[in-house]
Amino acid sequence: MVGNKERQQASHAEKYAWTVPFVLFLGMISALILHESIDIGILLGYGGAVLYARSVGCSIHQVLRATWSGVVNMWRVSVVLLLIGVVIALWMAGGTIPTLTEFGAVFIHNSNVIWIAFLLASGLSMVIGSSLATWGILGPPILALTPPQLYPVVAGALVSGGMVGDRSSPMSTSVLVMSQAVGLSPTTTLTQLLRTVVVPIIFTFFALLILSKGVTLRGHVVVVHDVAFTPKSLLYVMPAILVIGLALWRVSLLYNLLVAVFIGGIFAHFATHESIDHLLHQIWNGYPLALNGKNFAIGGVRPMLQASLLIFTAGAFQGVTSLGGAMEAITERLFARITTRTGFVAVSYGLSIAYTTLLGSQSLSLLMSGNTLLPQFTQRKLRREVVLRIISDSAELVSAIVPWNLLGFQAAVILKVSTLHLIPYAWFIYSALTFSAISTWRYLAQQLKTPFLGDQQKFTELGSEDGKVQ
Repeated sequence: MVGNKERQQASHAEKYAWTVPFVLFLGMISALILHESIDIGILLGYGGAVLYARSVGCSIHQVLRATWSGVVNMWRVSVVLLLIGVVIALWMAGGTIPTLTEFGAVFIHNSNVIWIAFLLASGLSMVIGSSLATWGILGPPILALTPPQLYPVVAGALVSGGMVGDRSSPMSTSVLVMSQAVGLSPTTTLTQLLRTVVVPIIFTFFALLILSKGVTLRGHVVVVHDVAFTPKSLLYVMPAILVIGLALWRVSLLYNLLVAVFIGGIFAHFATHESIDHLLHQIWNGYPLALNGKNFAIGGVRPMLQASLLIFTAGAFQGVTSLGGAMEAITERLFARITTRTGFVAVSYGLSIAYTTLLGSQSLSLLMSGNTLLPQFTQRKLRREVVLRIISDSAELVSAIVPWNLLGFQAAVILKVSTLHLIPYAWFIYSALTFSAISTWRYLAQQLKTPFLGDQQKFTELGSEDGKVQ
């Protein structure tokens, strides 16, 4: 009788597992349509996950414990997120970010605005770790220097550059979310992501450079900034150099950010003579920035509180979903039908992209992708770094070019260019995704010596477990 009951529960779990992502998808779409906080959509999904967990036999106590466990697992991500808000505000007040932006603007012409936009956005996003802040800071001034017919191309270059930092910056909150999703330390995650971002950046740069040769226009755009290369101005960029250097030396992200806060506070107080009260106000509310008649708040603790709430809500959803096993059931059914390595790669990347397309939230899609893919890889004794590579180059990046995804929607609003118009020019996203898929396929070919032969055939190891994704 017990065996029959367990089989019935397993059959029920497999049959109705689709309702959990479906309810979440409805919640996210409703929140976007009604212009409500995306947290509301996740809470609706959480409710659906709770009902599903109860239907497969989980007790209220188990649900509450799973909810608390998911929330607690996100505390480090939330703390670092708030520290990043402080750093960005201080670096704006201390002149680090404005100096980097103005240095780049000196060199912008009609003939090079495309690849310069990509390089500037890449550099700034690596410093501040936020694509949204990068687009908000660089978008208006660069597009003001851009001929109208090049708006979609330059917007695509800006989106590409912004996602470089979102994916690989020591200041990026996505790095923390990906670490949580695949069970790696932030330092290990950052090392992997920095190592694999170089080739896509180089490819994208030369592709945009070639494109620029074909759209060279007459004339010279008047530069709106006048920056003198003095020792003092160069000193302003030292905090950024220090943070990137510490990240390369594998200093813990938490300690790195504490150093960044300390150095940023010194620069803001002594270099620009900001008062302590004024700095504290900016640390809390964000640095006020007015561009083209619109006011922005860059960084700060208060704007990050909403993002922290989103992280905690996603953690609660993740905990209860793992308890009910809905996503695992769906994933098992998908991977059980794979017969080739190519199919394994296609399903892995396709599942991650599907989460981004359906859920409408970058952080949530990263968590769901990592949590559902990781068991399939560990079951086959494959390294979790491969899962990191997959979600970093699919769920993380593709979110910027999905019009109804929150990040893609914000990109279109900030840059004032339709997502559908800039999609063809977001080449960093496509190059990173392509190189990543090829690298993953090669890794599987090296690590797995037998082909798939159906449901009964499992992967077997070729040798050591220290194979690396190139």
